[in-house]
Amino acid sequence: MFKINDVMYAVNGSMINSIFVLEQPVTCVPMTESHVRGIINVRGEIVPIVDMRVLFELPTAEQNNRDFAEMIEKRKQDHLNWVDALRTSAENGTPFTLAISPHECAFGKWYDTFETNDQSVIHYLKQVDEPHTKLHACAEEVANCAQKCDDCDREECVRVVLKNAFEVYVPNLLKLIDQVRDAHSASSKQMVIVLQEEAVQMGILVDSVVEVAEINEVFSLKEMPSSHRSPFVYGVGTVEHFEKEILMLDVSAVVKCT
Repeated sequence: MFKINDVMYAVNGSMINSIFVLEQPVTCVPMTESHVRGIINVRGEIVPIVDMRVLFELPTAEQNNRDFAEMIEKRKQDHLNWVDALRTSAENGTPFTLAISPHECAFGKWYDTFETNDQSVIHYLKQVDEPHTKLHACAEEVANCAQKCDDCDREECVRVVLKNAFEVYVPNLLKLIDQVRDAHSASSKQMVIVLQEEAVQMGILVDSVVEVAEINEVFSLKEMPSSHRSPFVYGVGTVEHFEKEILMLDVSAVVKCT
């Protein structure tokens, strides 16, 4: 069983020749369909590679990574702009108008709703919370300096808060956000499943390989919702320990498209 865009698929195990992470370069072949990524050498044999994301009209893994990296860079710049605005507000004595709550900035809203099963990404995301929360708390601390410092130097109070923001919280936050980006990229390496359909050998590029399992029962697509129907799926199977249905890939239909 394997995943494409968080949807579970399966092929007959007797058709599988090999499974591996795609690390070698793929040689493009002119005048082929867009979903044919190219060819690779597998143990001395030339094997065409079909990108299942493109075949299913989904964004490629590379596009997803680029979009994620661009979003991360924007969120980093947001916080650089945020801390600059806080300094300007403190120095000029003007109201600070950007998000004070860490849940209200663009990164915070994304952070609170983002879901992933990748443990490496989860690890760095958990570490992001502390410096992100402390950075946003600096806005309240600057505002409180005027109230707390009847008997102290307000400028010194603000200086200490901004020093922590610029020299501690922002560098830590940006470093961890970069690690989230890198972990996400590393987890997005696609897998190749090399299939044998009679005399034809073909590799399909998938997001991840989950496990080998026995499909208990396969239902016709006519019995399933229209959302499951595809020219490259011939039925829907079930596995005892999986709640969701598994779409059965029609290898012959994929082969005809190469």
